[in-house]
Amino acid sequence: MLRAISFLSLESMATNGNNIELEFRRNLAEVVEIHAMGPDRYGIVTPMAFDDGDLLPLVLRKDEQGWYLTDEGHTFLQLTYELEEADFRQPTRRDIVNKNLSMFGLENRNGELILRVENEKLGDALYSFAQALVKIDDIRYLSREHARSTFIEDVRQMVRSIASPKRQIEYDWHDPVIDPKGNYPVDCKINGTG
Repeated sequence: MLRAISFLSLESMATNGNNIELEFRRNLAEVVEIHAMGPDRYGIVTPMAFDDGDLLPLVLRKDEQGWYLTDEGHTFLQLTYELEEADFRQPTRRDIVNKNLSMFGLENRNGELILRVENEKLGDALYSFAQALVKIDDIRYLSREHARSTFIEDVRQMVRSIASPKRQIEYDWHDPVIDPKGNYPVDCKINGTG
């Protein structure tokens, strides 16, 4: 079903004098499909997929404001298979998602991601939308450093939710008498009461 341009076919296009630009566009058009799914609603199939192999959920719809692309809530739903809902509210992950929404001009409509198609530039919108979905899906594969900072923030958030507000919480604390140089810090110290 999916067809790609090989280096051999590119070489033959160049030697045969064919227009490489037109051939490239023709081949690209063969791997992108659009299917009517109802009035003003179309499913778009591309070879682009999430890391787990699922194809990107790409739907073109029209409302009173015009055409837009939507994932119909599938991207965040897919993430919930591996992440808890609370994980999305964790600052590091939330910031990554918000940064990508902003960078690609997407709107989060209660979990449904949308991108308005401006000036009938569907191709530009489609690739921006697909790239944003893949980048947002990548929050499940944070780098070790991001995972470390996410873990630390998750623990701190849990401590704040459990500890009484009357108790002072100190992170990376060390005993000024026993360990004045701070060689043996404690990850978290919760001061007791009286």
